[in-house]
Amino acid sequence: MGYKRPYTRRQSRRIRRFRKRTGSLMSIIIVLIAACIVALGFFTAKGVASLFSKRPSLPSTDTSSLVSDKNSQNSDTAVVDKELLGIYLPYNAIATSEAQSSALSFIKSSKINCVVIDLKAEDGVLRYQSSIQAVINSGMQNQATVDMQTLCKKFNEAGVHVIGRVVCFKDNLMPRTDVGREMSVKASDGSRRWDMYSWLNAYNSVACQYLYDIIKEACSLGFDEILLDEVKFPDSQFLAPLLYYGDASTLPSKNQALTDFINASCDIVHNASLKISLNVPVNAAYADIGNEISGQSFDYSQLKIDYLCPNFRTDYLSQLSDYSVVSQEIVINAEKNIADALKAFGKATSDKVSQQNSKIILRPWLRDYNSNTASYTHEQIQQQISALKETGYKNMVFFNTEGIYNQTAYN
Repeated sequence: MGYKRPYTRRQSRRIRRFRKRTGSLMSIIIVLIAACIVALGFFTAKGVASLFSKRPSLPSTDTSSLVSDKNSQNSDTAVVDKELLGIYLPYNAIATSEAQSSALSFIKSSKINCVVIDLKAEDGVLRYQSSIQAVINSGMQNQATVDMQTLCKKFNEAGVHVIGRVVCFKDNLMPRTDVGREMSVKASDGSRRWDMYSWLNAYNSVACQYLYDIIKEACSLGFDEILLDEVKFPDSQFLAPLLYYGDASTLPSKNQALTDFINASCDIVHNASLKISLNVPVNAAYADIGNEISGQSFDYSQLKIDYLCPNFRTDYLSQLSDYSVVSQEIVINAEKNIADALKAFGKATSDKVSQQNSKIILRPWLRDYNSNTASYTHEQIQQQISALKETGYKNMVFFNTEGIYNQTAYN
């Protein structure tokens, strides 16, 4: 008789019932888990999507204090915060490597941190190798030149702010060439007229374009700033009635022509991320009258310049005849009482500029030579610096026609 498992049928029924109940329960659990997964996936996906749809939150930053490396030396903040004490270096002071080394040695031993170098001086000569077609065609390029890019690099490495000076309409060379003949100021009979220096005609579009080309080329040479000088018409009262600029009925005012030229130059320089300054005689800086012949009765609210450089040379101050702003006594004694004269003219200029355009920074030119071009004494230079600082000026440039400066006054 074989082996027989007891209660097999009964046990199998119980097992089937158990499996049926547990199977139903597992189905319910699986459905619930699936529902949870779907819900979790929905909310998770929505959250992830929101990360991509929303702009990320960045730490708050005052971007006004941030300047790119390219423009750090040319921002208003960088220049204003650092007081600039500069000197003008004529061609003979930079003509050779020895002269450049001597200038750098002097600067490094002093508080000087700014230099002004001629790109185009009153004689019309360009002091760098130019690729401008008018220069090449005129034969002017045979003049002595300086490698400006290398020179600017030397000064920049020494922490010096380098300004390239462009003397504009006063030009004793280009108007005398065949190429520049039509650019020049002429006499009323059509001939070219000289007032010691010949002049480019500020009404002439070809003359202006020639200067724009120089300014644009200068921006690529490594300078931190471009200075415009002699932006005016010939101001000789004797010659004024004899000069011919074109059909007067079709010409704008002299002031408007110069303002348009200045602002077009500013656009060129600013597009190169550099700064631009304008040099003016002291009477044009503070006075609203007396500049009709030169055209320099500027409204500073109309100018795009970054710096105004009034020429506060005391030999100029003592020759003025307008006593409406500064007293006659101060003007006449300007050579003897330098401090009083500078304070008076400094305040008059500052008041006018701040009223018309508070964004313009003042950087006057001062004198460092006697009539024989010998440098001033230590006391005369310090007297000028102190007088202007008392009036609120932070930046200034000293001028010596020979580039010979007092060795102790700038320490």
